[in-house]
Amino acid sequence: MMADADSTYLLLGLGLLGLGLVFLVLELFIPSGGLLTLLVIACVAASGVSIFLWDSTVGLAYVLLLIAIAPFAVVQGGKWWSTSRFGKRATLAAELGDSESDAALNASKSELPLSSLIGKFGRTETPLRPSGFVRVEGRRMDAVAEGRMIDGGEDIEVIGCTEGHLRVRRPWKGDTNTSSGIIHPS
Repeated sequence: MMADADSTYLLLGLGLLGLGLVFLVLELFIPSGGLLTLLVIACVAASGVSIFLWDSTVGLAYVLLLIAIAPFAVVQGGKWWSTSRFGKRATLAAELGDSESDAALNASKSELPLSSLIGKFGRTETPLRPSGFVRVEGRRMDAVAEGRMIDGGEDIEVIGCTEGHLRVRRPWKGDTNTSSGIIHPS
């Protein structure tokens, strides 16, 4: 049964839902530290209350529908975001081509174990902040810098491996790459 014949609560509820969707789209493009996400949640919750005040049966159905749809919307939104042009630009995948990205993700499945690269020298292909990609013995690998950030194009030494990625550092002054005889200054 309707509480108001003029449907003010219904219009307010739909308006709040629309405002919540606007905040959701803005959240994708404006770094707000989660403030816009809180506004989305507040608008959607207030829209549910408003529609419930308009008609309790429709309001209950609306709230149950929101509860059922929310998890699927979050998962699908994450999938869409990670494959969108803007999402790729905002992640490390932007620095790689699609085939290079796939190759880098599968590098740990190579025939040689990662531990065979400990003590080897290579070069960063992307900045390590602290993670990124390096090339060691012709293999593009996922790596994490020990200590401070390492810029792209710098020499590195592999000092360990854990959980499918290399741990690297800048070479110490006087370290020598035995395969080329190059002395790496720090």
